[in-house]
Amino acid sequence: ATRSVACRVCNTAAKPADTGTQRRPQPGMDLSCSLAPWDNWEWPRAVATSPCMQPKSYFYFRMLWTLIFLGHFCADLLLTAYDGEVQLYLLSLSRWALVVQVADNMLQLYCTASGLDALPTNDPKEFEEVPDAVSSSVALFATSQPLSFLVVVWYWGFEHWGHQEMPSYLGFFLHFISWILQLISLMVCRIPLSCSSGGWLLAFVTSFIVWSYVHYALSIGMPGGCRSYTQPECPMYSALDWHKPQVAATTAFCALAAAALAVFLYALLAKLRGLSSAQWDLLEMDNNRRIEREAQQARELEALKAALEEEQQGYCFCRCR
Repeated sequence: ATRSVACRVCNTAAKPADTGTQRRPQPGMDLSCSLAPWDNWEWPRAVATSPCMQPKSYFYFRMLWTLIFLGHFCADLLLTAYDGEVQLYLLSLSRWALVVQVADNMLQLYCTASGLDALPTNDPKEFEEVPDAVSSSVALFATSQPLSFLVVVWYWGFEHWGHQEMPSYLGFFLHFISWILQLISLMVCRIPLSCSSGGWLLAFVTSFIVWSYVHYALSIGMPGGCRSYTQPECPMYSALDWHKPQVAATTAFCALAAAALAVFLYALLAKLRGLSSAQWDLLEMDNNRRIEREAQQARELEALKAALEEEQQGYCFCRCR
């Protein structure tokens, strides 16, 4: 038993701390859920720490953001149900985006809580695999961030262009405030965002384009009707009118190109965030963990010394007898 303790203490003291190798995101747009440049064992740091606040404060921040988005989603859904149009709720891009933003913030809150329980960690062998919830959070984050920007560009640049009246508060939240909140979320977190995960946004935009055609083919129409067509024939957006295939196809191509540009823009923002953000909290976390390990090693060495002295005293007593 004494020899076993001695071996464990010597191995722990002699083995240097392995901080892992920095990984780089894969080039090109793909459906990636990778945490790169973080290593797999660093996932608690990626989802539960912030360059702007302590981990507990960041958890409360995530809780506040989740309540804000969830509350506005419930209010918008109830108002739509009150108007008798709840079955047509997901006709607009902004509401699709709101659903993704709610799911993104809720999953980030769950991952932050899970990562908070796992902190501190600087042992590569402690977590060899990334939890599925964290991988899903990376994919949702890579979708919701640039998507919120696309909603603002689409609404104020095309849908609302030329209108004098301002939207209601919920409309203003859907088409502007939510983007500002998501931008703040991007800047205060450490969740990676790169072009390698841009395929998720392209897949989302493609799904919405397909949905717009299904809406046209099934003659679902729009609440309140429109000027150019009867109610069942009304397109979701005049720029995405499948009665005019060339116009709709051009809009679809431009939407996919804008989505690709948004991915590059947000990947650049995330890179600038990484360059400008300090890591003093992670350094302090590593230092505290090192001090704890050294203290543990000192206690084990003291226990080993006491055991050796006791064994030596017992051996001397036996020889005297």
